[in-house]
Amino acid sequence: MASFDQIDDINDFEKLKFRKKAEATQRNRVKMEEFAQAEVLAAQLTGSPVWDTFLSMLQSQLDDTSKELEMVKDDFVNANSLTDLELRNAREACQRLESRRLTIVQLMEIPSKLAEQGREARGLPGSDSATH
Repeated sequence: MASFDQIDDINDFEKLKFRKKAEATQRNRVKMEEFAQAEVLAAQLTGSPVWDTFLSMLQSQLDDTSKELEMVKDDFVNANSLTDLELRNAREACQRLESRRLTIVQLMEIPSKLAEQGREARGLPGSDSATH
């Protein structure tokens, strides 16, 4: 079968379009099956004592990061007493800590995101795709 740059007539073009669409549909089907399987893994993960331990460690890191972030933000309240370098350092620390905080939150949400994607993949109620 020809590729797009080797098309000689409209029939070749139509055949190529059909083949590409079929390939994309198959890739999407495989992806959705993987999401549905991930929902099962998420259920197994959340019932695991290992996950609970990991989650408590993440929660501790989240609490520490949030406290540190608030301390750095408080430095901005006293910005008049900070030098330009101290202010720049505080701003960079704030960005770094906020990024860390968001990463921890995303890690903690992995099982619920996997379950959500699995529901969407199977078109179950409670998923965005089922309501559209």
